[in-house]
Amino acid sequence: MRACADTPASDTRAEVFEAWPSDILRLYALAGMPRRPIPPDRCGSDALSPEHVTPAITYPRSGATYELHAADFGHETLQLSATAGPGITSLYWFADGAYVGSSPPSTALAWAPTHSGDVDLSVVDDRGDTADRNIRVAVIP
Repeated sequence: MRACADTPASDTRAEVFEAWPSDILRLYALAGMPRRPIPPDRCGSDALSPEHVTPAITYPRSGATYELHAADFGHETLQLSATAGPGITSLYWFADGAYVGSSPPSTALAWAPTHSGDVDLSVVDDRGDTADRNIRVAVIP
């Protein structure tokens, strides 16, 4: 456990922990160099701690138009991906407020849009932190 401001010095020891977003943690794990998880905060101040990282959508790009073929519309997918802070195990994806699926951080979720036009995408992590973005879906012949 991490020490609180009022924890006696005799009950503590100093250790260094690294706080990386999920995409970097995944690279470390793939390289065979997993990082130690940051101990839980017994003081209830996780939201203010330096390792608190809100999710960030990495794909699709904000404001971009994605062209999908009419013959495959409803089956052709876009990859939804986002990074998240340490300790987050699931991301929950929504398109125009409708749930479309979940994925681990830094793992893409295949999503087949159901209509053309503007789409508001959002992702919510285990803690309830969110990220939003708007894209445009166009159907081409």
